[in-house]
This record gives sequence, C-alpha cells and structure tokens, in this order.
Amino acid sequence: MVNFMDFYYTGPGTLAGQYMRKFWHPVLRAEDLKPGWAKPIKILGEEFTLYRGEGGKPHVVDFRCAHRQTQLSVGWVEDDCIRCRFHGWKYDSSGQCIEQPAEKESFAEKIRIRSCSTEEYLKLIFVYFGEGDPPPLPRYPDFEKDTLWAETYVRPCNYVNNLENDPIHIPFTHRESEFYMNRPPEIPDITVEESDWGVLLTSRFPSGRLYITQHGLPNILCFRERDRDHLAWRVPVDDDNHASFQLDVTHIWKAKKARPTRTATKRAPASSAARRGKSARRCCVVISAFKTSRVRNVPISFGSRITQRKSARVRWS
Repeated sequence: MVNFMDFYYTGPGTLAGQYMRKFWHPVLRAEDLKPGWAKPIKILGEEFTLYRGEGGKPHVVDFRCAHRQTQLSVGWVEDDCIRCRFHGWKYDSSGQCIEQPAEKESFAEKIRIRSCSTEEYLKLIFVYFGEGDPPPLPRYPDFEKDTLWAETYVRPCNYVNNLENDPIHIPFTHRESEFYMNRPPEIPDITVEESDWGVLLTSRFPSGRLYITQHGLPNILCFRERDRDHLAWRVPVDDDNHASFQLDVTHIWKAKKARPTRTATKRAPASSAARRGKSARRCCVVISAFKTSRVRNVPISFGSRITQRKSARVRWS
C-alpha cells in the first residue's frame, strides 16, 4: 500500500523515483556551463557527467568511465565528445565509446555508457532521466522574455518539504523582504482543489487581496503577482537535499512624473544627484508595484492548450 512517505524517496527503483523520471528536470543554469567544460551533477540520488560540447550543445552521460571507473568530468571535452583523463577512452554524446588509444585491438564498439536527453530552454539546462524516448519538453510562453531572471539554490532538506510549504508563512518568514515590508501580517483563508495540471491553491486575505498558487505535478510551483511572474522546480538531489530552479519575469510599472516646482533649490554635486536619482527611481518602482491591494486573477498559460474556467481556475487540456 502506498503511503505519504513514499513521496520522499526518489532513488532508483523507488515508487516516487520511477514517477519523477518520467518528467524533464532542470539541472543547471545555462550560463554556469561554458563550451568545452564538464561538471559532475547529482540528481534523484544518481551521479552523472554534464558537459557542453565545443559547439555549445549540452550533454549528459554516466558519471564514470567504463574502463577503470574514473570520474569523467575531470577529463577533456573534444568537439561533442568527452575523453577520460586516465587512459583516454573517448565517448560521444550517446555514450558510445569511439576511441581506446592504449588498446592494441580496439573493442570500442562493444562499450557504451548511459546517456540522457538534454535540452536548453529558459536559461536552464533540462535533462530527461527516464528510459526510452523522452516526451516533448513542456513550453512556457509567458516566460520567453528578454527580462527573464534565472537563479538556483540548494537546501539541506527533502524536496517535499519545500513543495508542501503553505502561504501562511509568507507574511512572517518574509516580513523583511521587499514584497511584504509595507504590508501588515494577514492570515489568509485558503482553499485547495485538484486541477488538471496538479493542485490549485487560493489564498484570500482580509484586505481583499487574492493570491493564487498553481502546483504542477510532480514538482513545479507557479504564481503570478502584479509585479512578477514566478515559476520554480524543486528537484531532488538525493533524499536529504534538493535544488530549486526559479524563473522570474518582473513587471516594471512606470511612476508618474512629478510636477516641477517654482521654489529654487541648491544644486547638489553630480555624484550625489546621481545616487539620489537612482534611489528615487527604485523607490518609485517599489511604491508603484505594491500600490494596489488586490492581485489580478490571471492564470499563466502553460503550453499552447489552455482554457480559463471561472475566474480563478485553469483547465489544462
């Protein structure tokens, strides 16, 4: 019988691990892997080698060389292949061994290590760790913007601990952030309903503000506020750690220009005026962004097939 704890364990052969491997997962920010470089990664309790070919395409193969189990990420990237640092065995992006320099009679055609499908999208490198051909990588048109911001962090806790986090903690835990520093603590009334995409969580605050969070199975979080659109993946590193990959598209609201006054003022030095101008602009943006007390109830469109039902629900078809 399946119980709640089965969701926590995502290693090979586990129930949740088999389920998670049916989806694409981000593993690294694209800007953190330069052409011709390799990195060791650990995802879902397994270790892999992530490298970017000299042509710019990312690839994922097994963590170790099939010969003497040397860590491949310390080797060399050559074209779209990676060469082991120990005895020079060379593998292409499919994991097929293509060179064995020290062998008198090469048997490279018989050697193949594991490889995984990769795709670069929204400033992240996505990998499919499942068996067989991968499904199409989901698209998120609302985040295909020049102003997209991508960041990542690792937390020493299970990914489920982050997924099950509730909105009640926000006005307390994040009370000193720029999003809540000018708002009094409010305890929202929360309703939860199952959606075709996962779970739809609606928070209604006493002030009338509406906050909608969409949880997409198996590990995606999304919400839209007046000042930004937010999309995040909670990716298990192992059963005790997880990495969060977060995307934000910030909406900048222009402040109204102040009317000129007739009162003469003493002109400040150029450097001081520049600093004051920068602070003033930042202040205008923050004040304008949080001026309203009600968040627009507009769901983000995921993929090309989406219909809106009622005012706070999204139907995925």
